[in-house]
Amino acid sequence: MITLKINNRVVEVEEGSTILQAAKKLGIFIPTFCFDDLERMPAKHCSNCNEYGDCKMCSCEVEGEVSLLTACNTPAKEGMVVWTESPEVKKARVSVLNRMIATHPLDCVNCKKLGACKLQKYCEMYGVKDPQYVIPYEHREKDMSNRFYFQEMDKCIRCGKCVRTCRELVGVNALAMAQKGNVAYVIPNGGETMAETACVSCGNCVSVCPVGALMPKSQNDFREWETKKVQTTCAYCGVGCQIEFSVKDGILVDAKPANGPSNQGLLCVKGKFAYDFINHKDRLKYPMIRKNGKLVESSWDEALDLVAGKILEIKDTYGPDAIAGFSSARTVNEDNYLFQKFLRAGVGTNNVDHCARL
Repeated sequence: MITLKINNRVVEVEEGSTILQAAKKLGIFIPTFCFDDLERMPAKHCSNCNEYGDCKMCSCEVEGEVSLLTACNTPAKEGMVVWTESPEVKKARVSVLNRMIATHPLDCVNCKKLGACKLQKYCEMYGVKDPQYVIPYEHREKDMSNRFYFQEMDKCIRCGKCVRTCRELVGVNALAMAQKGNVAYVIPNGGETMAETACVSCGNCVSVCPVGALMPKSQNDFREWETKKVQTTCAYCGVGCQIEFSVKDGILVDAKPANGPSNQGLLCVKGKFAYDFINHKDRLKYPMIRKNGKLVESSWDEALDLVAGKILEIKDTYGPDAIAGFSSARTVNEDNYLFQKFLRAGVGTNNVDHCARL
């Protein structure tokens, strides 16, 4: 273990920890853009090509150092003295924000990311309202080619999180960074539009984007402060991915990956985008029993009594092998285990199948 001071507070951390991790242990906030909050990807910087993002938003002052150091990838050292909000640090962060908004359209009121945008939050935090200079920047049209999300790269701050997430976590490599003059651009890797790349539409790039450069093609109109968050388990398969739904007036309006043990902050295209069935007017919410040729709502007790009665009747008349069970991939492994156990041990048949096989 090593001991250091941050903002005149002593903290003890394991050797190999970064300044950012030490600050988090003290509850000290350090702003970040390119850093992966779940620490799934090691922090990297490449100031020459901006391949990994080089925002320097997390820069801190370390006594004895001639320049500011980035907290996300600087190892904490024994006896180190760190200042996270010194005048020099604030000046550097203002410079970073000025550089970003110099190529960023300031139409925040019309942006769907309003209230959830890190750039907006940090600009308010450090009093940055207008860019102090202009950087020549090539305008790019919205890329609407993907079915589930769109790219508005004029809003990109070039943090590189989308590129790294696609490459290092998803393993698809559908995005890349390209340098043009003094400005780096995120571009489709392998085509002119995202539809021409190897993109699998998982939307994890959308989930990690700190601004409004990558956004879902949602038909739901909402602002972040109008919603409440509900964490649940994805219903599409037995993996058990955790999802954080945004709910407005009882309607699900957005989905983001939560950090669960099986998905570690990632989702597939179904978990990320295919949640509208939950709000659909035709969704079944109660058991249905056919009476006089028509399906009508029933209680669970009535439905289960009917099913149990039919199973016993068929077993007594034709034997257990006249019964078969077909299970679902849209439930958890434990439920599927109980289902096959019920068929084999309870009913007495090995006629069990599962739709995931298909």
